[in-house]
Amino acid sequence: MYPGVLDSENGVTVGSLQVLSKKDNVTSKLWAQIGQQGTWWKKVEVFLGVQSHIQIVFRAKCGISYMGDVAVDDISFQDCSPLLISDRKCTAQEFRCANKHCIVKDKLCDFVNDCADNSDETAFICSTSNGRCDFEFDLCSWEQDQDDDFDWNLKVSSIPAVGMEPAADHTIRNSSGHYIFIKSWFPQQPMIAARISSPVISR
Repeated sequence: MYPGVLDSENGVTVGSLQVLSKKDNVTSKLWAQIGQQGTWWKKVEVFLGVQSHIQIVFRAKCGISYMGDVAVDDISFQDCSPLLISDRKCTAQEFRCANKHCIVKDKLCDFVNDCADNSDETAFICSTSNGRCDFEFDLCSWEQDQDDDFDWNLKVSSIPAVGMEPAADHTIRNSSGHYIFIKSWFPQQPMIAARISSPVISR
């Protein structure tokens, strides 16, 4: 899709644009943009994951006056066809899902429900994925660097986003999910760094 959050003057009065998903009367925020973005179109891709029976909602909010505009054009959905269940055997390079669908093994444990029944993302299947972490509860086995300038933080999506922060996490894809982030707050100095390191990864 191509959204535009446009302003005819200085950006002070521009509102916001949000992309929401709605399923079973539950609405979740997927993406949001606030404030002036210039007077040209920008392409935005919003990942929906493998889902069914959902609606996509665009919610625009006006600014404090009539001097800002919000526009959307050229909406499209890609790779939305339902999974085709076949009786063929999965190849050696494929994983057989619980629903008998075959997916390439490279899609295992990538935090995406490629099987459509989540059997490719179970704790048992992914137990050997060293360094894997969805940051829903803690930093897992990742460690903050003790010699950097400041730390990465866990953020829950339900806390209102400011600026360009994600409106939803990648794992749960709604406001209850978590991710790690850094935020530049005054009076932090420019060019400071925050580092987080994985455990030692080996085969």
